[in-house]
Amino acid sequence: MGAEVAESAAVTAPAGAGADRPALAELRGATGQGLRDVSIRVGAGEVVGLAGLAGQGQQEVLERLWRPVRRDTTVRGTRAYVPGDRQRSGVLPLWSVAENLTITAMRGLARGGFRRMAAETATVRGWVDRLAVRGGADAAMTELSGGNQQKVIVARAFASTADLVLLDDPFRGVDVHTKTDLYALIREEAARGRSVVWYSSENAEMAHCDRVYVLRAGRVVAELSGDEISEERIIAVSFAESAAGSESASGPVPALSGAASPATSESTGAPR
Repeated sequence: MGAEVAESAAVTAPAGAGADRPALAELRGATGQGLRDVSIRVGAGEVVGLAGLAGQGQQEVLERLWRPVRRDTTVRGTRAYVPGDRQRSGVLPLWSVAENLTITAMRGLARGGFRRMAAETATVRGWVDRLAVRGGADAAMTELSGGNQQKVIVARAFASTADLVLLDDPFRGVDVHTKTDLYALIREEAARGRSVVWYSSENAEMAHCDRVYVLRAGRVVAELSGDEISEERIIAVSFAESAAGSESASGPVPALSGAASPATSESTGAPR
């Protein structure tokens, strides 16, 4: 909270409730592993935000959607995951921009089990141009700025055929111009039918979502949509729940720093 957040004038969140769209993913009274009776619905082509103070169950929701093995979780389609810590679990440092980008797209581009190099090259060129990645396709990832590295990591997920993209606070510490490009990308991909579940520790970013679930102590305390979504409203809901004392047994108000992301071996953005 409090960090500079770019306004995306070119692409804005469309009106409309998620109930009007076919459900792509759902949690139904999910309990355990940090969650308490959490119900969340993600419609096709919808951007759903997870907000509130850090460490309140947002990343546990992403984990449930990434590994939908319990009966209380349903995901229809494939998934891709974008980690927030690009150095620890996002960047493949020994590979080029092109190699980082195509690792998730290879399966969808291949024919008969064989790679199609021309198709891969075209895909890479398209994403490098679309996001204006400085250095180009042949540059080593370690030669890029942090913002350009994050562009590649996000593009890697969207270059896949995943129906659902999970974002684990991926824009923290990224420059405002890069954020503007990536906000627009999310809205453009949603307009094409892709669903996104987005956790951000910068609550102002949630204005780019269709709906937002605010979590506190592992449970949903508010669902916001349309004009209700604002940083001020999210903060008010988070602290109002704390002040009410209904969660007094859970301990002191949590810090605003993020919790650890899922294991490195499963944070490459590859669809599942």
